[in-house]
Amino acid sequence: MANKTNGSSRSYHDPDELRQAITILLATDSVFFVLTAAINSWLLASILTSETLRHKVRNQLICSLAILHLLDAFFINAVEIILWISSLKGWMYNKCSFNPYLETMNLIFSAIADILIATLASVFLAQVLDFDPISKLEPRRQKIGKFILLAFPWVFAGIAAPLSLNAIKYKRFRCHYADLSRYFILETVYTVVPLCLAIMITAAAVTLRCIRFARDSITAQGIMYAQMRRSGPEIDNSLTYIAAVCVSALCEITLLLVYFEFGSGKYRGLIFISASMAVSASRSALLPLAFLFLRDIRERIKTWRPWRRGAAPTGIDLTVAYHTEN
Repeated sequence: MANKTNGSSRSYHDPDELRQAITILLATDSVFFVLTAAINSWLLASILTSETLRHKVRNQLICSLAILHLLDAFFINAVEIILWISSLKGWMYNKCSFNPYLETMNLIFSAIADILIATLASVFLAQVLDFDPISKLEPRRQKIGKFILLAFPWVFAGIAAPLSLNAIKYKRFRCHYADLSRYFILETVYTVVPLCLAIMITAAAVTLRCIRFARDSITAQGIMYAQMRRSGPEIDNSLTYIAAVCVSALCEITLLLVYFEFGSGKYRGLIFISASMAVSASRSALLPLAFLFLRDIRERIKTWRPWRRGAAPTGIDLTVAYHTEN
């Protein structure tokens, strides 16, 4: 999630450089707002309208991410677009009163996204290990378990992040900035820690998947074992989780780089800061594309057309009819 604080209210910036930086941020935010709204809305609708897809835990987590990205677009990107336009038009010179809101929302959304990525990686590892404890529970307990799994990132980040962020503010009711050195620590705790956990879980799952399929392909016993497991849960494509982790890591690293630069007193120019923030803002638009590596979601998106709701399903009818001869 992008964070645009501390980038437009410092008086020592060159006016031309500041205007150029704001123009870059306005353009990137506008593009990513449109892409985020379109891609995530289509992904969310295509999954929720399929009874088969929406009951999978993995797809429910993906829907949670899509909802998060839509909230990010309308509650952060839209506000920032308005602020950049007002800056260029001269309507609002002092915008620092919005910084506490942007800082809080960015930290909450980043924490939720990274925890959801770590949870998705855990689901992938469970697939590889053929470990599905939820299916062994009663239907009522299954719903409770799924609810806790989906609600935990939102509840934890929504409560813990604002309380922690409020503790590092300067005086209230004034134009203030967060202590960036402490904010860097908070960003590390709430986003980098779950993201590192997601990287380790994904690496373990991909390694175990490669070992298992290598074993199944070179031994007769493994072939029989693979055939016996065909009725079990399908294992997802590893590229999905590798791409999701890489996109999240790239966006978080660029954001932390900006915080570290400010906290250490370094300054490489507003163009560098704007480019870093633009990369960070691209996560909401790029991350959903990683889920196209999942076969069921990819096929659903390719074939789902809401304006053809009453159309007959396409495909070849392979039904075989048997008749008894008298």
